[in-house]
Amino acid sequence: MELETVLYRVEGNVGIVSLNRTKALNAMSKQIFVDLTTAFDAAEKDDTVRCVVVNAEGRAFCAGGDIPEMKGLDNPEAVFDFYNVAGIFMKKMINFVKPTITVAHGAIAGAGTSLLLAGDIALVSDDAMFMVAFGAVGLTVLPLSVMAISFSLLVIVAIVATVVPLWRENRKSNTARVR
Repeated sequence: MELETVLYRVEGNVGIVSLNRTKALNAMSKQIFVDLTTAFDAAEKDDTVRCVVVNAEGRAFCAGGDIPEMKGLDNPEAVFDFYNVAGIFMKKMINFVKPTITVAHGAIAGAGTSLLLAGDIALVSDDAMFMVAFGAVGLTVLPLSVMAISFSLLVIVAIVATVVPLWRENRKSNTARVR
């Protein structure tokens, strides 16, 4: 297995996937998504691997998307390809058959936040700093407590979005039985 931007190893029953683009602060490029998918495929096929830990080398967990690479996407096909490769990996991680644990330190920005929260369990070090960038406005530094509140609200919205349609369906079927 050839990986350019990710390290993969198995220790005991744990597959360890480490982002390894330290010069780019582990920014998410198309290649890193390809390598992450390859590493997760290997962990999925290895019956000795019971869970997967995602972490990062260097001084940051992930600086978000690779902006220079994304700026170079000069046609719709290239943009689609980049986001399709990213989507394939994120869907694989979110639906992974084995438990995933993300462990982050340092800067966690943009897509790095999405990667962190895609794990079944997310752990962050005391030096973690979340940054969410939108458009060309710049970076907004948020304390961990604000991120936790935002994530909690997101979870509540997801639960409501799941439960309300089920409740409506159940209500319709109960109403139909009464008539």
